[in-house]
Amino acid sequence: MREADMIEVYQTRTGEKGTCWEACLAALLERPAEDIPYMGRGMEDFLDNVESFLSKMGLFYFEIDAPDKDEKHILSHAFKAGDVFHFALGLRVVSHGPHACIARNGVVIFDPHPGSTGLWRTDAWGFLGARE
Repeated sequence: MREADMIEVYQTRTGEKGTCWEACLAALLERPAEDIPYMGRGMEDFLDNVESFLSKMGLFYFEIDAPDKDEKHILSHAFKAGDVFHFALGLRVVSHGPHACIARNGVVIFDPHPGSTGLWRTDAWGFLGARE
């Protein structure tokens, strides 16, 4: 997927039970928002729901903590192979509440929030992988 070809899917709900992560997943999978169920926000339930949903498509999801200097150096080698689109997870600029955006090679390129303010701080990166 090229950035110019990426479909922009905006979250349908904001606030504590917002759908920013689901909107990012829909954009990465190139599907409409209504194809992605709400995954919940309790970490264990969230990850179980994500695993259940993605496994039906032969995919899995994993996160790494926000890269520090050494991790960025390591990941830069993966990014040399081509464009890697992934989740950027952290705190919104405006409210400092939890938020998800889409990044390409470590740089935020799309914010699914209608106000599109981006991230104030990145806490983790999320990736999709293919199951064998």
